[in-house]
Amino acid sequence: MKRSYVYHWFDSLIYEQTDRQLIPAEIEGLSVQLREEKRRIQQEIRDQVFQLKEETHSRHLINMHYNLLVPVLDRVSDMRLQNNGHSKANGGGLQLVESALTDILVFLENEFPNYLVKEIQVPLIRLIPVRQEVSGKMGALIKKLDNAGINKEPARIIKEFLEGFLARIDARNSITLHELEYTLAIVEDIERMNTKMSSNDCEQLHELLIYWNLNTQATVDYFLAGKDQFLAGCETVEQKLEFYRYELMKLKQIPEKPGFVYDRKYPSLKSYFTKYILQEIQYLEKKEVEFAPIKTAKKGYEPLKQKVHVAVSADQIALLLRAADDVRLLLSKSMRAIFHAVVPYLSTPSKHDLSPDNTRSKAYAAEVNDKKIVIDFLQAMIERIQAY
Repeated sequence: MKRSYVYHWFDSLIYEQTDRQLIPAEIEGLSVQLREEKRRIQQEIRDQVFQLKEETHSRHLINMHYNLLVPVLDRVSDMRLQNNGHSKANGGGLQLVESALTDILVFLENEFPNYLVKEIQVPLIRLIPVRQEVSGKMGALIKKLDNAGINKEPARIIKEFLEGFLARIDARNSITLHELEYTLAIVEDIERMNTKMSSNDCEQLHELLIYWNLNTQATVDYFLAGKDQFLAGCETVEQKLEFYRYELMKLKQIPEKPGFVYDRKYPSLKSYFTKYILQEIQYLEKKEVEFAPIKTAKKGYEPLKQKVHVAVSADQIALLLRAADDVRLLLSKSMRAIFHAVVPYLSTPSKHDLSPDNTRSKAYAAEVNDKKIVIDFLQAMIERIQAY
């Protein structure tokens, strides 16, 4: 069955008479017409829905009527705003028409709440108050963003996103309910934000881009540019691998706001960059094997018979060696070289022969209990040294 456009009467009314002054008698007559037309449209929509057997068809129908209604309502709201809300505009019927159209909108929302999707358009009458609210907060928001970290690029990305949202309202561009709710949630998070660093040494704004899944092109370009800048200083494949493994570890620790992603046509930032980093690691590991010296590759790894027995696990050894490299207690061309120089000479209570590379990989996924055990040993050593 063909679904007809139900707002023709309102289109004609807006075009013909809402821009002129109406006398009281005409206003009363218009009010009666609006009530009758509103009831007619509501009943027609109900009839159309009841004739459909499939819920997916009903959902499509309701969203279609909603999205066709919003531009009609926006036309009236825009005309009223251009008249600056003066009494002449009200006398001309704009406010009456806007109220009737809003009632139909509310009817769709209340009668069919489970059918409406987040991609429905938001009418101008609801966007204008939001624009005023966000615009009034922009000064405080920008100040908070500017004070949130040394790197100004994440702050710039977020500021431009919020300014772009306001500009879209001014330009009367279509804005979906999802985009509105997403933006307001970001504003609320910024207002609650403090300026301390995150637990994994990322600047808070840097981490928030992942947390919010602000998967715009500007965000993706920012992270890729940072990656390229760091890799430019890496001289070896091993250094690049260490960088990617460390970034992967940090990325896994950053939470995502549940069900929160800006552009739902594309994957989340965490999903996208996790896949990207894993592919880069796989490529570099293959490259590292291909360029390994023939003699070393042929000989392979030979366990040593005489070893130092260490009273901790391989995971805890990995933490100790990584920390020793970070504070420059052990000096070598790379952390991999340290592990290959030290680990073959060690054994643990549960394993006699340790693989240097397998042990090193555990340094990037430390568990809380392993950290506690290592810290306890180090604290005991500090106390012993102080007593010497």
